[in-house]
Amino acid sequence: MPKDLDTAFEITLRRPVPSDIEIHFALPQSREIHVMYGGDPEIPPTANLARSEGWFVWLSEHPFARIIEVDGRAVGEIRLHSHDPEERTARMAVGLFLEEDLGCGYGRQAIMQTLDHGFTEMELVSIDLRVLEFNHRAIRCYTSCGFETVARLPRSLKMGDVWHDDLLMEITLPKYSTRS
Repeated sequence: MPKDLDTAFEITLRRPVPSDIEIHFALPQSREIHVMYGGDPEIPPTANLARSEGWFVWLSEHPFARIIEVDGRAVGEIRLHSHDPEERTARMAVGLFLEEDLGCGYGRQAIMQTLDHGFTEMELVSIDLRVLEFNHRAIRCYTSCGFETVARLPRSLKMGDVWHDDLLMEITLPKYSTRS
C-alpha cells in the first residue's frame, strides 16, 4: 500500500449479506451520486425495496463483490468483474453510497485493497475500469491509485441531449508493483 495513505479509519471489504438490503433501501437518494453512476439527471433516483433486493442479488452473484465498511458502517461497494483467467485481466467498479463519504479516502483504501487482491490472490496482470469523463473526483482517485487513461470511449452515455465520453483507465502489475 502507498506510504501516504491515511489509515485513521479501518476499511473492511466483506461479502454482501441479506441485511445489506435494508441498508441500501434506507440510503438517502443522492442526485450527484446517481449522475456519477450514469443515471439520468432528469429522472431522480428513487428508493424501493424491490430495487434494493435486486441490487443485493446482482451484487451477490459476482465472485469478487464486496461491501466497503468503515469502522463497521457500510459506505459503498467494490467489485472485480469481467474476469478473463486466460488473459489474467479484470475490470473494477467502485461506488460510495453517500455524498458525505466522498473525498474521505474510503474509496482509495478500498481500491488499494482490491488491487492487492487482484494482483496477488487472482494473479492478474491488468485491471481496468471505465469512468465518465466528467467525474473528476473519481478520476483523481483512480490516478492516485496508479491507474492511467489508456483510451477515450466517445459517446458512451447520453444524458438528455448531451453525449458524454467514458475514459478507460488501467493499471498493470508492473505499475502496481512499483507503488507497493
